[in-house]
Amino acid sequence: TLLLSTRETLNQPVGRATTYTLNKKNLSQHHQLLYSRLPFVVFLRYQVILEDMVRAWYMDESLADQRLEHHRQPPEFLSLEELFRRTGVEYFEVNYKDYENDETLKSLREKRGYSYEDEITCSKECLQNYEEKLKNFFTEHLHTDEEIRLVLDGSGYFDVRDDKDQWIRIEVKAGDLIIIPSGIYHRFTLDVNDYVKAKRYFVGEPVWLPYNRPVDEMECRRQYLERLKNGFQVPVA
Repeated sequence: TLLLSTRETLNQPVGRATTYTLNKKNLSQHHQLLYSRLPFVVFLRYQVILEDMVRAWYMDESLADQRLEHHRQPPEFLSLEELFRRTGVEYFEVNYKDYENDETLKSLREKRGYSYEDEITCSKECLQNYEEKLKNFFTEHLHTDEEIRLVLDGSGYFDVRDDKDQWIRIEVKAGDLIIIPSGIYHRFTLDVNDYVKAKRYFVGEPVWLPYNRPVDEMECRRQYLERLKNGFQVPVA
């Protein structure tokens, strides 16, 4: 069995894990194809694990430094398909070095009406009221609109609640575009590098107002829970 969990796997949709079955007689041919198409591949017998992908995992309950990875023991990773089904979070790969001409981003902006954009840099040198802002980012909250972020440089973590109210940590780096649905409880933190630069997108005039938990009576929360119950079978258009 060949397990592909990468941003682009043999022309499959971005952000989907795909399983292929290989016969021993044609294994060499497929290895050659993988080496020509993919950046880094680790082979273990006939299982192939691709390392070039966004990572998401269930968090432990430790109260240690929020910038650490906080894996459970043993670690529990999720595929992007599982992440979407359990949270509604969507992921896309974008050419961050030429994002203005990236077709994936162009298509998203056109289909979803992302008319506003700006850029934010989170670092001690660039962000006013740095400590206070990071504290606010890491306070569990929701928004009435989608939260769209394209990472241009640096890295960080988005934490989101799953269907059982457990924390899932999503690592984002340059080229990762993540869409946090409205109504989901979530938070953000930098990692140990203390730096990230990202583009922010919005429909119309931006509304950055967070609603800290608990706000279960809000309409966006009720709508989110309804989509969650249905397994997010169809993304919001």
